[in-house]
Amino acid sequence: MNSTVTTSLVSWVASLNAQVQGAAVSATATLVGVWGTAFVAVAGFRQARRLSETNLIGHRQQIVSERRFVVYEDAVKYLLKLARLRPENYNFWPEMSDYPPAETEITGEEHVDMEARLVAWASPEIRALWKEMEEADHVADVARDTVHFLKGRAAYGVPRDPVSAEEIAARES
Repeated sequence: MNSTVTTSLVSWVASLNAQVQGAAVSATATLVGVWGTAFVAVAGFRQARRLSETNLIGHRQQIVSERRFVVYEDAVKYLLKLARLRPENYNFWPEMSDYPPAETEITGEEHVDMEARLVAWASPEIRALWKEMEEADHVADVARDTVHFLKGRAAYGVPRDPVSAEEIAARES
């Protein structure tokens, strides 16, 4: 506002009746109060909504992280059990050395359960590592089946003349 407008407004208010001046001041104060309250209410609502959304996002992330950590813990337990069930050097299987296996392998249901939980909750990096481990196990299983087949112990497709242990050793060298 420039000085002319301000001077005119002050002169006009001064020329009014005292009751009208009081009513004008009261009305102005009421308008300022109502507008201030509305502004604070809107700003408070927006801030509360932002905080709620942030809280919900954080809570969801915490739940996902907790479930992910439980799955990771179970996966480590699974891998430790798998390592305990297999010989120290996985290249020397009981099939190759004719030693009886220490314990039975992990059941298919247990493996499928662990894989399903990893697919549902694990990060893409962990899923990729799991996939690599499964591929390596598949290669090992194919090799074990081949040894069973060559020794004539396969549950399916047993050769007519099984290969002796000496012939297997000769083929490997």
